[in-house]
Amino acid sequence: MKHLVTHNPADPMPALALKAYKVVLVVDVVESVRLMAGHEAEVVARWCAFMDDAARRVLPQHRGRLVKSLGDGLLADFDQPVDAVKTAIEFHTFFMPANRQLPTNQQIHMRAGIHASHLFLGEHDVYGHGVNLAARVATLGQAGEIVVTAPVRDGIVDGVDADLEDMGKSYLKHWPEPVRTWRVHAASEGYANWRPQRRERVASVFRPSIAIIAFATRAPSPEHLAIGELIADGVTAQLTHCKDIRVIARLSSTELRGRRSTFIETDARFGATYVLSGSYAVVGQEVLITAELADTRCGEVLWAERMNGDTMDLLQVHSELINHLSTACAQALLNADAQRRMVLPKPDVNAMLLGSITHMHPPTQRGL
Repeated sequence: MKHLVTHNPADPMPALALKAYKVVLVVDVVESVRLMAGHEAEVVARWCAFMDDAARRVLPQHRGRLVKSLGDGLLADFDQPVDAVKTAIEFHTFFMPANRQLPTNQQIHMRAGIHASHLFLGEHDVYGHGVNLAARVATLGQAGEIVVTAPVRDGIVDGVDADLEDMGKSYLKHWPEPVRTWRVHAASEGYANWRPQRRERVASVFRPSIAIIAFATRAPSPEHLAIGELIADGVTAQLTHCKDIRVIARLSSTELRGRRSTFIETDARFGATYVLSGSYAVVGQEVLITAELADTRCGEVLWAERMNGDTMDLLQVHSELINHLSTACAQALLNADAQRRMVLPKPDVNAMLLGSITHMHPPTQRGL
């Protein structure tokens, strides 16, 4: 929603006509000072080519507006978080062909920060704390990385082929409180080598990983098709609050909906050790949900349950069905993973600690 901002005619500053909810993308070149000092002409030429491609092709393609060039970076705004993330992903690929032909000390790599908030819009600029936060968030990224805040993360549930890695809360320079951020990992084959030294996407030794697939409907009525997505989105959001579990982003797992993917394929594709899937049926105002947690390494069902409730409950922020499903799934997953690790030939310290924590402090709805 846009709001008119009043302006005192006696004030020499130009009036800011509108305040609107916008997504801000800030991109800057990593180690730009060093690059400029050693290879100024070449860096400027490559940067100008990038800016021309960004302004003429990439930003219009993703409905973005170039606000300004920062010399060794740029600022753009969007109406939708998905468009901002897709733009950042594409920006990262621009220098890849040239980088493959250049020594490491001459390669250009960027990092990006994305935040969404209400901003003051000027004719040639945007203003507000949201712009500053996007710039601060960008500094958390390494070469080739995209870092997003919670409003952006919540806005990209569907539409981008990527994984999200929870970075936890970070203290930023001149920012009054810690900010929770996520690192975006592009999953498409074309972006596989966008970072100079991309880390392998494997599950952490300490944190078991889970992919949550949209639940399937038993009676495909058009008005009920979205329920499976609501269930998966709700459980995903709940489980991300459990620090002991690595959750594969719905951006990636949504592509498995309606496919007969094998557990092996799911494990190889996403590095997911566990998969939560299920089905549902709607009768009147009541929904019956059947959920199943399986181990992708052996195909064994570790936990299954049937539950029922009001369909409108799924639309509530604090849904009882989602809370119950998330808590039961998390407890079953952590118990199974702790048991598996404890009986390994050489259980490591992390495995023993995870097992102790799970038995002493099982996950609860409040804990999630």
